[in-house]
Amino acid sequence: MDPEPQYEALVKLQEVKVDDGEQNENVVYREKSALYRFDKSRNEWKERGKGDIRLLQDKTTGRIRLLLRQAKTQKVRLNHFVQPIVELKPNAGSDRSWTWSATDYSDEAPEIVVFAIRFRDADTANKFKDAYDSARKINGEEDAEKRERLPALTVVEEEPEETPAPAPEEAPATEEAAAPAEETTA
Repeated sequence: MDPEPQYEALVKLQEVKVDDGEQNENVVYREKSALYRFDKSRNEWKERGKGDIRLLQDKTTGRIRLLLRQAKTQKVRLNHFVQPIVELKPNAGSDRSWTWSATDYSDEAPEIVVFAIRFRDADTANKFKDAYDSARKINGEEDAEKRERLPALTVVEEEPEETPAPAPEEAPATEEAAAPAEETTA
């Protein structure tokens, strides 16, 4: 009797390339963050996901979208174009988070959602706001040929660090998000 039996695979699988829809885009901003969405029915913030928030600029049209994928699973948790009229608003009681309202396309059906995003410190949050405001200006340009092309980040693929869970008092405040910001449909 053989102490280490050998088993043959019943099915041979080949590696399949998966299209994530990002091949024609440059990453112009990337930072670790925690994303929340406001649940109107319960009047509270719910964590939507933790991972890298990215601003992606289309190489052809120059339009910029906001994308966040869950760190471990890569599931899309936020996906929408940056609208020129949608401003980030400071979150009540925190200098390291922002709120805004947008039509989110990360689930099957588009839905208008109030989001909050939290960063590790105020400096990082302000850098995100600057990058977001630049994207608003670029997306506001009607002529695709005139849209400024931002330099792509040099991305080194590495395992994202685990973002610590916020303490209950650090969750975004509900006062500011009770009334969503203006939103237009694209």
